[in-house]
Amino acid sequence: MKKLAMVLTVLGCLHAQGWHESFSTDATADASFFLASDNTWQWWGWGSVEVKDGALHMKAAEDIFGLNTCWVHIGEASDPDTPVTPQDAEIYVKFKISTEGQPSSNDQFHVAMVADPSFITNSNVYTVAIVPSEQAAGVFYFAENQTKVSTPKLFIDYEVWLWFKITVKDSVINGWIMPEWGEPHTGEPPAEPHFQWIQTTVNDETGFDPRLVLVGVTEDDSVTVIVDDIYYNTAPTLSAENSGTAVIERFRLSQNYPNPFNPVTTISYELGKFSRVSLNIYNLKGELTATLMNGWATPGPHEAQWDASDVPSGIYFYRLAAGGFSETRKMLLVK
Repeated sequence: MKKLAMVLTVLGCLHAQGWHESFSTDATADASFFLASDNTWQWWGWGSVEVKDGALHMKAAEDIFGLNTCWVHIGEASDPDTPVTPQDAEIYVKFKISTEGQPSSNDQFHVAMVADPSFITNSNVYTVAIVPSEQAAGVFYFAENQTKVSTPKLFIDYEVWLWFKITVKDSVINGWIMPEWGEPHTGEPPAEPHFQWIQTTVNDETGFDPRLVLVGVTEDDSVTVIVDDIYYNTAPTLSAENSGTAVIERFRLSQNYPNPFNPVTTISYELGKFSRVSLNIYNLKGELTATLMNGWATPGPHEAQWDASDVPSGIYFYRLAAGGFSETRKMLLVK
C-alpha cells in the first residue's frame, strides 16, 4: 500500500458500551459538516458524503495534503451515545468499493485504529485497510510505512460486500476480512485472525478526543466507498440467508465458434462479478500462443476473437481465469 501522509483513529475511554450504525436514515452534511443518520458523524470537508439507500456513500477529492481522500469520524464529542474504546474494542464494518473507472492500488478503504494527539503531523497512526485491486487487506502503520497483510483473498474485489472484523485488546490489533456471509460460509469469522499487529509506539492519548474514523482513498472521483453497517462492541449475524444481498456469482466459458475454424474464431465467456481476467491460447506443448484478454472486466457476457492466420493447423487450448474461476477448452484450427 502506498504511504499516505495521514489517517486516523480509534482512540478513547475505556467503556464496553456497544452501538450500531445501520445508515437507515438518509442524511447530508449540514453547514457545520455534521451528518445525522442513526448516529451523528462528522465529515472532514474533502470529497462528498451522503447517506442514501441504506448506506454511507463516500467520494474522495483532493485534500489539503494533495491526496484524494474522504474522511468521516464518530465519537462522544459528535454523539454522546457512541463511546469509542481504543484499548478494548470489537468492531465490524460492512462495506464495498464501487468503481466506474480503472482499478488502481490507490483505491483503498481505511478504518483507523490508534493515533496520538499529533497524528496529523507525525503520521503516528495504525489503520486496518483494504486494497481491492491487489486482493489485499491488513494493518498499516503510516509513520514507518509498515504493512502487515493477510495472504491474498480471492473474494476481495470491487463491487463485493465485505466485512472487516477488528479487535483491539491492550496493544494487540487483530483483523479479519470476510465476505458478507462470513468465512468459510459458516456465519462466523474464522478462529484465527487474518493479520495481527502488536503496537508499542502509540501510547499518548492526552488531550485527544477519542473517535472512530473511516477514510476513503481513491485514484479519482470514479470510485465510491460504500459503508452499509457498523457494529461497535456488539456483533452482527454474518449470514447470506439473512443479509438479503447474497449474490450468486456465475462464471462460464463457452465453446469457441466456429470449431473447427479457419482462421478466425470467437470465444464467449460470462463473468459473475467485476473481475481481473486472463484469456490465453496455448499450443499442444503448453506454450503460450496468444493473449486475448489480460485486465479487468465488468460482470456479464463478453466475446474475444482470435485470428490464427500466423500459426499452423492443429489443436489449441484456451483458458479463462477470473474471480477464482478457471476453465480450459480445446479447439481445432484447420487450414
